Amino acid sequence: MKTIEKVKTNDPQLRKDLKRLSRAELLELLLLQSKEIEKMQAELEEARKNASSREIRIAKSGSIAEAAVAIYELLETTQKAADEYLYNIKKLSEEESLLSAS
Repeated sequence: MKTIEKVKTNDPQLRKDLKRLSRAELLELLLLQSKEIEKMQAELEEARKNASSREIRIAKSGSIAEAAVAIYELLETTQKAADEYLYNIKKLSEEESLLSAS
């Protein structure tokens, strides 16, 4: 019964109740506590996985946003090149028209 004295609790009633329990009852309590700890550890592991999954999604969304900006810049550059090409074709066509009219 001296081990009951080592129980870390500030509740004197709980200490008295624990002292009155038989060995079998104490072992049953330990078993229940072990099961509860296992359950809590499983929940903690699941919570960690969910947190990790969210972090990955957040990182990916950042990467997707960066990719979208890069694609937009690429399309913008491509559009400018296409506009310049059409302008030059139009200019050459006008010059050709002027030369053939002379």
